[in-house]
Amino acid sequence: MLRTLLRQQSRLATLGPLCNRFSVIEVSCSPPVWSTELPQAGGWDSLQRATFAKASKKKKDAPAAGANASNANYDASQASSDMSRAVEYLEQELANVRTGRASPGLLDSLKVQVYGQKMPLRSAANVSVRDAQTLLVTAFDSSTVPAIEKAITSSSLNLNPRTEGQELVVPVPRPTKETLAAMAKLIGQAGEAAKVKVRQARKSAVDGIKTIPSEDEQKRAEKHVQNMTNQFVTSIEKVCSAKEKELHVL
Repeated sequence: MLRTLLRQQSRLATLGPLCNRFSVIEVSCSPPVWSTELPQAGGWDSLQRATFAKASKKKKDAPAAGANASNANYDASQASSDMSRAVEYLEQELANVRTGRASPGLLDSLKVQVYGQKMPLRSAANVSVRDAQTLLVTAFDSSTVPAIEKAITSSSLNLNPRTEGQELVVPVPRPTKETLAAMAKLIGQAGEAAKVKVRQARKSAVDGIKTIPSEDEQKRAEKHVQNMTNQFVTSIEKVCSAKEKELHVL
C-alpha cells in the first residue's frame, strides 16, 4: 500500500508543470479536467456580427468600380455646345461683313430703339432685295422709320439709306479692291478667333478627361473630343471660305 501511494505522488509531481501550462482547473487522482472557457452566452454571435459589420463598413466606404468615372469632371455634351456656340458666333460676325452683293442678312445684327426698348431690326421691319445692289427695308409701323434709319446709318456697314414713305432704300455699293482685301483679312481673323474658342473647349474637356480613373476610357474620350474638334474646325473653315467667295460675287 505504501509503495502504491508513493508511485501516485511521483506521477502527480511529474504532471504538475504540464498541468500548470495548460490551465488545469482541478488536479486530483482522477483524470484532469481541462479548461475550455467558451465565450459567454451569445458571445460567438456577437463576435460574428461585429466582424461582419466591420467588413461591410469597409466595403461601403470603398469607392465602387467606375464611381470616379461617373463623377469625373468631363461632359462631352458641354464641349460640343461650347464649340457649336463658337461657330454660331462666327456666322453672326460674318453677317456684318458687307460683300459685293445685296443680302438681307447684312442687316440681321442691327438693333433698333423703338417703343422704349431695343429689338432686332427684323422685328420692326421686313428686309428684302430690290436688285443686286439695293436692299429694301419696309417698316411695320411708319412711326419707327426714323429709328430704323438711324440704326442703319450708325452701324459699321457704311450704308446710307434714303426714306421713301414707309420704306427705306439701302444702296449697297460695290467694294473696292482695298475694301475686299480688308474684308478678307477680317474674315480670316474672325475664323481664327472661332478656332481658338473651339480649342479652349477642347482643353476644358481634356482636363476633365484626366479625372477618369480608367486609362482605356481616357483614350476613348480623348479620341472622341479630338474628332469633334476636327469637325468644328472644318465647319469654321467652310463658313469662312463661303463668305470669302461672296466678296467677289457681283
